[in-house]
Amino acid sequence: MRVVDIKLILTILLVSCFIPQIKFVTNKSIENDQVDILLIFDNPFGPEYFHSRKVLEDRFGWNVKTTSLFKTILPCDEESYPNITVDYTIDKVPILDTFDIISIMGGPNQENLMSSTAVLNLIRSAVQKGLIVSAWCRAVRVLAAADVIDGKHITGHSDYKGEYEAAGAIYHDYVPPIVDGNIVTCVMSTQYRLEMCIALAKAVGDYEGVLPVINDVEIRENSDYNYTIEVEATDNSYVFSVYANFFTLSSSGIRISNEPFISLLLEQTVTVDIFSQCVNLSTKDYTIDIVVADKYDNTAILKDVSVLLLNTNVVNLSIQSIIFFTLMLFILITRFQKSKL
Repeated sequence: MRVVDIKLILTILLVSCFIPQIKFVTNKSIENDQVDILLIFDNPFGPEYFHSRKVLEDRFGWNVKTTSLFKTILPCDEESYPNITVDYTIDKVPILDTFDIISIMGGPNQENLMSSTAVLNLIRSAVQKGLIVSAWCRAVRVLAAADVIDGKHITGHSDYKGEYEAAGAIYHDYVPPIVDGNIVTCVMSTQYRLEMCIALAKAVGDYEGVLPVINDVEIRENSDYNYTIEVEATDNSYVFSVYANFFTLSSSGIRISNEPFISLLLEQTVTVDIFSQCVNLSTKDYTIDIVVADKYDNTAILKDVSVLLLNTNVVNLSIQSIIFFTLMLFILITRFQKSKL
């Protein structure tokens, strides 16, 4: 590991220790109600949008709407990502009370949003109404321009540290997302995409931190080297993913690598809470871990649930050794008998 990497990790750990315990603010009871979030974009916009929307919409089940000063906006990486057409331009945004969260998405700059009185007034109004107001990486400077982070602990792109502090914020560099009251901020939004989504869920009250429960694991042999892995797992929200990870073993029974040889995603069956998948294995010796995650990435791991010894080379070597020693013994006995004669 490079020295700079070690310094970065130590800085994150050190600064995180001094971030105060901050209470979450819940705008409304979400328990039996869908979360509505409005994403605000400048033009061009950052790549974290596509992954983050998938988490918010498909994984969390939230209702996602988009807005910008422009009806069609471009990605900062036009070769890899498509343009998007927003649901509303800023002047057509519905009443803010219909949303629980507004979130300003990242991008290479935020000049258009920062120079728009309509955008800055929308952000101020959202804060006053008690909505969760959030920003990703460089977009945190829009919160500074709107003057809504005075006294708040925040993070964001370090290029604009002076802007944050001039707005009265308490800045933390290169740390995970920070929730302070109804303000949520993050830096390195491509690295902390899932963490930022989870921070938003915590801030709005749509979060539970209970680990999934692995109730049962069954491994059935269908034919030579073909197995069915079946797992029964439950969760307070819902089980998002179940993996069976196969690690190869050395001759002494030790894992050869910390990375699985096979990472098998199990599929939901017609039976509730049962996940299953078939796998064809090569002639190796394996130990198997089961990893279950819920929609908030709370993860339960059951290590070494089964060991499969399929290394036929060991068996063949033993047979060859027996044949070899039997033949040598036969030769020795024959020579001994001849010598007596």
